[in-house]
Amino acid sequence: MLALSEFWLLHGFKPAEELERTLQAIPELAFLTPVFTKGGYQELYKTVMELPQAEVNRILQPLLDRIIPAYREGKLSQNDEHFWAARAADTYNEPGRIDRGIFSIYLFNLLNLHPGEAIFQAAGLPHAYLEGQNVEIMANSDNVLRGGLTPNMLMCRNC
Repeated sequence: MLALSEFWLLHGFKPAEELERTLQAIPELAFLTPVFTKGGYQELYKTVMELPQAEVNRILQPLLDRIIPAYREGKLSQNDEHFWAARAADTYNEPGRIDRGIFSIYLFNLLNLHPGEAIFQAAGLPHAYLEGQNVEIMANSDNVLRGGLTPNMLMCRNC
């Protein structure tokens, strides 16, 4: 993927130590620390993606109540994960349904590329594009899976 403009993306899971610091620093995510310690990345992501919607709402609402006012007042920078979580909530949440993809913002690496910079994303590496324009060259694939933060499932045939 080559950035044509300033480009923001989530790119793979954070290294274990950094992820543990994130989970411990955000009270609403602390419940995930033992899940990660015991089951690793796979169990961690499975847990957040399979939570009942009511549980997602219960966990994330207090976090969003804290960060959305700061986002709307322009007090968060794009280098801050809270900026992207608040933006996602403003963009994708529906009444009674907080998008579970917001968990990914805190679990994945947040990267900023400048025009002309490129990044390789190996097959199976979870990623999400947040803002900017890019050119991406993909191998043949029969699908692209939606993990959240998009209004509809995306499908790509023979990309």
